[in-house]
Amino acid sequence: MNFWLSEESASAIAAHAIQMSPHEACGLVAGQEAGRADLVIPIPNKAADPRHYFEMEQAALVRAMFDIEQRGLALTGIYHSHPHGDPIPSQTDIRQAYYPDVVSIIVSLKGEPPRLAAWWIRANQVDAVPLVIGPTPPAVSTPEWTKSHRWAIVISAILAVIVMIVISLSLLPPAPKIP
Repeated sequence: MNFWLSEESASAIAAHAIQMSPHEACGLVAGQEAGRADLVIPIPNKAADPRHYFEMEQAALVRAMFDIEQRGLALTGIYHSHPHGDPIPSQTDIRQAYYPDVVSIIVSLKGEPPRLAAWWIRANQVDAVPLVIGPTPPAVSTPEWTKSHRWAIVISAILAVIVMIVISLSLLPPAPKIP
């Protein structure tokens, strides 16, 4: 699955990261459906060491979550910056990935221009997510079904009907004796 950011959203995330540098910036990304960003909400970083870590301010986080819900959107991503590092999850990022069903977006300010990368972080497993930045979400392609797919479905349906008939017949009470 890809994650789509509009050019505006990507610019807003990068601008927030630049504004907060040398501290880490953080925020939420919300969308109409998984895999897309329709709204970017910056959240203040209240970490004890904001140069190396991020911790979202709780009151701002709660307000943002209510705002997302009121707009009929869903939380699709969480972003933060690495002012001096690459856009790769650190061990702390992996340990503190509390939302396994959302994409983690990391902005690197190391070099010009800022680089963004997206990651799934679930149960200490990290997988790269292709990040698409453009004016419109990429088209979702539906896979073509081959002849063998169709036959597999037909055979599965026939077997399911046969199994249901056998189970139904086995559950019938014995026929009464005819005098």
